[in-house]
Amino acid sequence: MDRNFAWALALVLKSEGGWSDNPADPGGATMKGVTLANSSRYVKADATNPDPKKIDDKHVRLRS
Repeated sequence: MDRNFAWALALVLKSEGGWSDNPADPGGATMKGVTLANSSRYVKADATNPDPKKIDDKHVRLRS
């Protein structure tokens, strides 16, 4: 399972590795594949648009 997670995470970070806030993208503001909505759900309940920019590699490797 851990090997699968590492493999999947590497694929996500390859295409979703940076900051994006494209108005045409229905996912909205995204950093390392984490959307603002998920940032609000799992990191900070009152997250605003700049908050996902603070997500680093350590955060995306955490699993509950």
